[in-house]
Amino acid sequence: MLNENQIFLLTSFNKKKIKVIKIASDTPLVFWNKNILSNDLLICNKYQFDEINFFKSSIHVDNVQFLGPELSMNYNHLYNVNTKTISNTIGFYSTASWVREREGHIDQGIDFLKFERKVLNCIKKYLLINNNIKLFIFLHPKEKKKQYLEKSTNFYKDIFDVDISYEIVNSTQSSSQLFHTVDLGVAFNSTILHERLYCGFKTLFYPNNPFFPIKNSFLSNICAKNDDHFENLITKAIGSSTSDFFKDNNLVSYSNRPLKNF
Repeated sequence: MLNENQIFLLTSFNKKKIKVIKIASDTPLVFWNKNILSNDLLICNKYQFDEINFFKSSIHVDNVQFLGPELSMNYNHLYNVNTKTISNTIGFYSTASWVREREGHIDQGIDFLKFERKVLNCIKKYLLINNNIKLFIFLHPKEKKKQYLEKSTNFYKDIFDVDISYEIVNSTQSSSQLFHTVDLGVAFNSTILHERLYCGFKTLFYPNNPFFPIKNSFLSNICAKNDDHFENLITKAIGSSTSDFFKDNNLVSYSNRPLKNF
């Protein structure tokens, strides 16, 4: 139901024949955009359809249009039905939580650094047992900056030390242009995971967030609830083809590219 202010705005815009178009970011709507009044709403990932329905009491729009991730035109053409990944590889996508904390940036109401460390420690535990799997760490652009690059290397070295086989990816290419270099992508929570799903690659979230994902949404099928669940999801994903991964988790519609069983 619209409140008085929303009714006033809607009436005023209609009288003046002003059309309002809202373009959502790649970030889930729950964090910054669960209150929307607009004629058209343009969204960036398929999960946002579930959010629009879930927040229907506070999202009032006439039409919804799916655009895809904001910068997908820069990398979507790189992947097609024949694109293969390297088996027994996991890619961790950093949110640069430790840099954000140092710079005093806003968060989503939870301790980013604490929970990103939790994900990293769980990955370490898993790889100590499954040492046939290699880990690739994709640095966030903030971590690639000159003043942070060495500190970034030390941050991950302190966690994984000499016990884990891992490689820090510090490429001039964006991480979204390198999705095919790892079989499974994981993170605490990051917009790049939505981009990875859009491009049709196996992906897991370990969000540690009471606001994400929506319970029983398709995306919740690939969101870990605890450490044991995360490890089980990794094992299942590593053992599945890309096509089966998307089918088994009801996420075929999330992929923009056709999927083939390799």
